Amino acid sequence: MNTTETSSSFRKGLATLIETLSAGYNTVLKRIWLIAIPVALDVYLWVGPRLSIKPLTRFFLSLWLPIEQAPADIQSFLTFNRQLLETMGQETNLFSLLSSSLLGMPSYLAGGLPEGISGSPVTWGESSSALTILAIIPPLIAASLFLGSLYLGAIAQIAREGTLTVGHLIQRVWRYWGLILLFGVLLTMVLFILGLPVMMIIGVLASLSPAMAQFVLLGAGGLVLWMLFHLSFVPHAIVVSESGLLRAVWNSLIVVGRNFWSALALVVSMNLIKAGFTVVWNRVSVNTLLTAASIAGNAFIGTGLVAASLIFYRDRMEQWTTWLEQVRSAGEEGE
Repeated sequence: MNTTETSSSFRKGLATLIETLSAGYNTVLKRIWLIAIPVALDVYLWVGPRLSIKPLTRFFLSLWLPIEQAPADIQSFLTFNRQLLETMGQETNLFSLLSSSLLGMPSYLAGGLPEGISGSPVTWGESSSALTILAIIPPLIAASLFLGSLYLGAIAQIAREGTLTVGHLIQRVWRYWGLILLFGVLLTMVLFILGLPVMMIIGVLASLSPAMAQFVLLGAGGLVLWMLFHLSFVPHAIVVSESGLLRAVWNSLIVVGRNFWSALALVVSMNLIKAGFTVVWNRVSVNTLLTAASIAGNAFIGTGLVAASLIFYRDRMEQWTTWLEQVRSAGEEGE
């Protein structure tokens, strides 16, 4: 490929990316109510009761080696981490797990309130046991995936059909939720099963050759990112194509495999846009009114990106289907 062809391909890819992002934001502008779920969640994280993780941090701190008994060369390290745990216990709101960031649903306040902005004075769970707090975490994650499934399902139905039928969404959201939950459990199990021996190997190598251990760690991390990238459109396949889990995995592999660079450009652009606007919201949120505006703005930006990714998946699957039909037609004519 010569320089002219490379430049033309780059411009075409850039134009397609801009077109996809524009289509996503046009979808949200025409149906601004799509931002309702992320806005409602952020409002709850702001003014609703908090759920403390202090019982967990107290438990871990009770196991902590007393600073004065530790070797002098790691006392500062232990002190820093103890302070970090104490800060997490005071500031972390466990209800932030309701934010389904894994499915792309935006949440400005999942990471905590902006500096100088006060939230609800009501905090639950401070006197509970660590075991109780641990038991609450799985239901919160399951609830977050349900909210994310409802959110994705609504946008996906609009991307697929051009309109939203509430009855169909309510009927199908349970299936979306179950499949996404199953996918998350299976993916976690695979990463754990594959990761455990790798970490053991890295531990052995660390005592023999730190450089080799670091190389293996970077390689393993790269493989995990490669795998997660190729599976990143599984939720899209579940809610747009309404596929089963195996078909959703296959569709995700097809979309990324056939459109690797454009998919990568979309994912990178989405993360850059989110990171850039997070900086903007943090600078803007200096009072109550502007924090509310940041919540709405973040929900709009994030929802536009989610809509764009669903449209990207829809269009690439349509291209794949068209190509398959052409291949079949050519095969039938050849016979």
